[in-house]
Amino acid sequence: MELKDRLTYLMERRSIANAAELSRMTGLTQVAIRNYMRGIKVPNAQALVKLSRALTTTADYLLTGSPKRPDRIPLLSKIPGGNPVEWSDGEYPAGFGEEFIDRGDITDPNAFALIVDGDSMSPRIKSGDVVIISPNTPVTNRSIAAVSLNEGTRTLKTILFLKNGKVLLKPENEQYEPLLLDENDISIIGRVVERRERL
Repeated sequence: MELKDRLTYLMERRSIANAAELSRMTGLTQVAIRNYMRGIKVPNAQALVKLSRALTTTADYLLTGSPKRPDRIPLLSKIPGGNPVEWSDGEYPAGFGEEFIDRGDITDPNAFALIVDGDSMSPRIKSGDVVIISPNTPVTNRSIAAVSLNEGTRTLKTILFLKNGKVLLKPENEQYEPLLLDENDISIIGRVVERRERL
């Protein structure tokens, strides 16, 4: 994939119809943008900054396809914080998301953020909070994790590993029922390593 392909891909993801619309968003001329889209020219540093801001990406990705952004982590989408429901991470390429947030002390290079949609983990994690998910941090007994159920639904719950290959997905909010499942019926997306209030 070349720069022109990445540019087209990101415009489609952002529902940016054409060069004219991207021109209005960036202040770059339509001629320049069309040249980038056709692979005739490569944007200079100033143009790359404008394009990356408009497309919510990085100059590194536009130039190389690599999401080098060590100080930031991607915010993908929402995670059901109530009963398990179908959920999509937005199908972003690794390292990309709806927007980016500060990495802080998170060391997992594959970490990503999700917005909690639901109150089953309240008061510990409230609806609207941002949780940082670390796929590389081991999930131990009583960890809070994003979990995928075999039927395609997802949820955020405290995990209790029981005997005989059973697992209990436990909400904090007593208005929700815990889910008792076979360990083989779930896959763990990643452990919650931090909660942040969304302003």
